[in-house]
Amino acid sequence: MANTFNTDLRRMRAPAPPTSPRRAPAGTKVLPDQPGAVDRTSGGMTAAADAARSRGDEHEPADLARGGARGLDEDCDGADPHRDAEPPFCLTTAQSAGNRRGIGNNLITALTVAVLGSRQRRGLASTAVKIHGHVVQQHRDEVGSETADAEAASVGSQPAARSLASSLITYAYHCDANGQYAEATLATEEAVTVYRRLASTHPDSYNAHLANSLTVLAARYEANARPAEATLATEEAVTVYRRLASTHPDPYNAHLANTLHVLGTRRARESRHAAALAATEEAAALRLHLSESDPDRFLPDLAASLRLLALRHDDAGHCDDALDAVRRATSAYRSLSEFHPRAYQPDLAACLKDLFARTAPNDRSGESLAAVEEAVFVLRALTAEGRGNGYRPDLASCLLSLARQLEALDRHDEALTATEEATTHYRQLAQTDPEGQRPALAGCLLSLAAHLDALGRHDDALAATEEAAAHHRRLFQADPDAYRAAIADCLHKLAIRLGERGRQGGLALLEEAVTHYRHLAAGAQAYWQPLASSLTLLAIWWAAVGCHDDAASAIRDAEVFYRKLAQADPDTYLPELGAHLYAHSWAPGSDVEPTAEALDALEEATEIYRRLVDVNASDYTPDLAACLTTLAECYEELRQRSDALNATEEAVYLYRHLAGIDPHAYLPALAAGLHTLAQRLGMHTRLPPLREAVAICRQLANTDPETYVPHLVTNLHALASCLDELGRAGEAVRIRSEANAICASRDHEV
Repeated sequence: MANTFNTDLRRMRAPAPPTSPRRAPAGTKVLPDQPGAVDRTSGGMTAAADAARSRGDEHEPADLARGGARGLDEDCDGADPHRDAEPPFCLTTAQSAGNRRGIGNNLITALTVAVLGSRQRRGLASTAVKIHGHVVQQHRDEVGSETADAEAASVGSQPAARSLASSLITYAYHCDANGQYAEATLATEEAVTVYRRLASTHPDSYNAHLANSLTVLAARYEANARPAEATLATEEAVTVYRRLASTHPDPYNAHLANTLHVLGTRRARESRHAAALAATEEAAALRLHLSESDPDRFLPDLAASLRLLALRHDDAGHCDDALDAVRRATSAYRSLSEFHPRAYQPDLAACLKDLFARTAPNDRSGESLAAVEEAVFVLRALTAEGRGNGYRPDLASCLLSLARQLEALDRHDEALTATEEATTHYRQLAQTDPEGQRPALAGCLLSLAAHLDALGRHDDALAATEEAAAHHRRLFQADPDAYRAAIADCLHKLAIRLGERGRQGGLALLEEAVTHYRHLAAGAQAYWQPLASSLTLLAIWWAAVGCHDDAASAIRDAEVFYRKLAQADPDTYLPELGAHLYAHSWAPGSDVEPTAEALDALEEATEIYRRLVDVNASDYTPDLAACLTTLAECYEELRQRSDALNATEEAVYLYRHLAGIDPHAYLPALAAGLHTLAQRLGMHTRLPPLREAVAICRQLANTDPETYVPHLVTNLHALASCLDELGRAGEAVRIRSEANAICASRDHEV
């Protein structure tokens, strides 16, 4: 077979003998402007380009432009460019004296792949370039001679011009296949120029060829990193296809939609978001119309356009429209997956993940949960098919997202089950790619620890966190800059879990975490909050082990960062600054006398909470009431009794309001505040708050005697003493007798 092929090749290299013009074979359609010429064509590159675009590829791959005009020797009905949806490139095979046309491209391709080795194929590709280069030059000579002929003054009537354009496309394909990309682009540019001239005089015959060659040229520009020129060529192709579709919508609407689809992506790359959105919307509308009449053929194209339409709406800031496009794309891929699961389940899973990401933040309807559950179902099926580990990472990631959704719904057992499954998948992935999967496995283990801890399985949570820390240490050793933040976060969590188990080794880990966070915070504001939080925890731990100076220093450092954060983003961090000032100012009942510094911190915290209440009363009124209570105690210790009374009255007012909304949560605080208020009022004004405190404690003691009977007794004695001071001895005796009877009853029960 090889010998025969080499013989054929030698024959092709030999000069063609002069022949007389011959008639076209019977049944062959003849071009109207060239009697007897059989039209030969290739639509291979355009078909490949359309296939890539219909799949929703953001950028056409480089090899698309190098796919070329395959099958240039296949017979086609080129006389009517509107007959087929794929307009033909026409290469005549009629031979006049001294001319060779119609070289067997398909024969070359088929025999090359079947017979020759890679080195021989490369040699043959180079030979093919030379052969087609000679053909192009012959057609150039023909065009020159016909143009010089006074009888062929109209360029559009030159048969050689059409042959030149077609041969240039073929030559460009072979150049591209041989790695001569610049030459391929030049040849395609020349072909476009020729087709423009032909279409200017014979638009009905050559507009289809012009549009198709512009699409090829745009793909070559794209493959050769000339994006601006690719966009211009695509825009011109859209203009020509729009003309064709206006008169012949059936064969050309699909091509117009494909070209608009690509144009939208190319305009978006240039940040021309409005123009990109307009092109993608038009492509989606055309594909919707096409899919209604032929869903089997065009529904995949519609789904791809809808996915890109969502991105274009994102670029334009149209979040609701983007979400609607994703929903429609998901529905389309769901329909496609029912009949072609292997082909479209991956696209369905990707759409479901996108839908989940868009709906999860503010979802109240359960749509996000349904989306991630369906994504998990689809990815499980893909993973079970045994296609390697290709879909296992996506499955593990979706399982973690599902676990977060379930956790938010207090479905802790199901959340743990999903996280355990995700951990299993990451462990399996790590068996074949330990270093590549180590970051994901470490993060998954931390999630697993959080779910275990929520269910009271503290020892298991600690073990998972320790395993995660071991992975993070190895990652940090390999690349400190990339994994410093991750190991700091992991050590912080491990320190907390060790501290909760009474293991002092957590203090050293927390100190290590703070060291990492200080390093990170020196270079990025994003780490100020984690550093401040770790410093706060470190101060608590140091104070617990008696290192009070170190604790005070950590508190001051944390305050510095909380102030920076609150100044940069008050809406987010002002509450954290207020909480820090309140928590680390002074604790009532402690052995330490409050200082002026502690009073300043409490007063600032109170003012912060007042500001927050003005914006969001429901969230911050409890914090303001608690801060006022502590501030009043601090004033009392510093003998500022008027300020103490004012703060207590304001706290009681707030607790009375809160108790009206949630009695179970705030009646105890109201009773305590009333008791304290009575102590700070004069003899003739303390009676009403004491009576109210006694009434509240009676109510609380009826529902929880173990907790609130002691408080009732205390308030009864205080009320009796107040009545004595007011000279109402009989009433005081009765109240005191009630208190004594309650105490005696409790002693008897004990």
